[in-house]
Amino acid sequence: MARYIANVDTTSETFGNWVVRTNQVLDALSSEIITANATFANTGTTAAQRNARLYGAFAANTLVAETALRGGTLATAANLNITSNTVFTGAAINVASNATFTANISSSGANVYLSGTQLDVLSNTNITAQTLVYTSNTQSFKSNSSITVIAITGNSTTTSTAIGGNITTITSNTTISGANVYVNGTQFDSVSNTSITAQTLVITSNTQSFKSNSSITAIAITGNSTATSTTIGGNLTTISANVVLSGTNHTIAGNVNIDSGVLFVNATNNRVGFSNTTPDATIAVTGTANISSDVAIGGTAAIGGITTVTNTTNSISTSTGSIVTSGGIGAAKSVTVGEILNVGGTTNSSSISTGTIITTGGLGVALAAQIGGKLTVGGTTNSTSTSTGSIITAGGVGVALAAQIGGKVTVTEATNSSSTSTGSIITAGGIGVAKSVQIGEKLTVAGDTTLTSNAAIAQNLTVTNSASFSNTVSIAGATTFKTDYVVDVYANSDLGVGIVSPLTIYTFPKATYKTGKIMVQAANSTGGYQMAEMTVAHNNTTPYITVFGTVASPAGVGTSSPLGTFSVLISGADVQIKMLQTSNNSSTKVIAHLIK
Repeated sequence: MARYIANVDTTSETFGNWVVRTNQVLDALSSEIITANATFANTGTTAAQRNARLYGAFAANTLVAETALRGGTLATAANLNITSNTVFTGAAINVASNATFTANISSSGANVYLSGTQLDVLSNTNITAQTLVYTSNTQSFKSNSSITVIAITGNSTTTSTAIGGNITTITSNTTISGANVYVNGTQFDSVSNTSITAQTLVITSNTQSFKSNSSITAIAITGNSTATSTTIGGNLTTISANVVLSGTNHTIAGNVNIDSGVLFVNATNNRVGFSNTTPDATIAVTGTANISSDVAIGGTAAIGGITTVTNTTNSISTSTGSIVTSGGIGAAKSVTVGEILNVGGTTNSSSISTGTIITTGGLGVALAAQIGGKLTVGGTTNSTSTSTGSIITAGGVGVALAAQIGGKVTVTEATNSSSTSTGSIITAGGIGVAKSVQIGEKLTVAGDTTLTSNAAIAQNLTVTNSASFSNTVSIAGATTFKTDYVVDVYANSDLGVGIVSPLTIYTFPKATYKTGKIMVQAANSTGGYQMAEMTVAHNNTTPYITVFGTVASPAGVGTSSPLGTFSVLISGADVQIKMLQTSNNSSTKVIAHLIK
């Protein structure tokens, strides 16, 4: 509200300087300085508003703020501090922002409204009004240890008192008396001694918190002479300090949460949780539970985690051990027993559903198993490999007595036999075979061999000792006697068409055999037969043949070789015996005695 204009120096300045200074004073009076003259007051206009600042005190009988009264500077708003006793006598008082009162305040009027983000009252406050409304998010009333901050009493006509808001915080001694007391809001906090005298006390905030120091009991609820029951109701009850409840009956109608869920009572579903605020059973325990005495469970016990029994009592009967049950034990998965598993039942097993041990799955035994009675396997799966069948073992099978096998026995192990203690099948006794035996390679017999029936040998048969054959011996391949003498048989059922050139009827390797005696039986389609015997020799280059015996049937045929003549030829590595047939489609059978 002040502007500095320098004085005119009459000794050095001119009349023009004096005129300039005078014009500056007049300009300031008309455009900058706010005056109080009723007719010519300079307060500016809506378009050209005026700002003024006064350093020091400003006094006025009446201070009028048409729009707002605030603290701070011209540029920035701040708290407005009123540091002396203040009397508000209007019909309504509205405080719409943060307000701090540090001295005695007396407010009277029909309605008193206090609104803003936060209301702090730090001294004695007396508000007389028909309606007192606090609409700030947080109301805080504080005083020293000897002053009661709030005393709310009903008058002669109305004894009900209502305190409402999102959060109600009482931080010092408070006395509330009246017929009915209602506290409404999101949260109610009482952190000092509070005395409420009323026929009915209703706190409807979502959370009520009562706190005190170590020497003060936060809540003392006692019944009067006529009623000793106390009811605390609500969705959530939180007690964070010492509590003494005295009376005959105590009923908590809502959920109870003690020590952040250490003990939780779910009033909706009638369940109790230990370290569990969402119990899914009558009693739900999250974490470990130590029970030092007996536990009696009348129904089924469902355990979601591991059950550990630390008692180490060994079991020597059905009534001893660390776990004793009068009934059976059902396990949906594997059971591991660290020591002996003793089954006292003596029921014999006649099927897969009878006996002292019954399992719907397999039975795995890591070490030896001793079975005193018969072992019956009901599985009928045939075995096509070492991993299929009704009995599968990764190791060998030892049988002390006879074993009867209804199906075929297949041994896939391919170890060859070079003695009586080697091979894929080894037996300390004999082998009895009711039917034929097929041997893919040679059969070596160290002792005498007796064949009482037909013997068919598809490959080589080597006999190093005496052999007695009392019946027919059928040999499909060549027979070797003492290494150097071999008997071989070969047949041609149809030599085909061709009577001009000789046809091959038998071959043998020239590198293996040098000489031989050949017998040939020839037959034609008209019933004629011829038998010829010949000898053959060669020196790997030139072969020689001598036919020294020929006979034909029927007799009277006009030549010595009516069905064919014979010759010999070396072709590559083979010696070939050839016949020139006299009629097409002849057949031959050859018996060759070959010498190496």
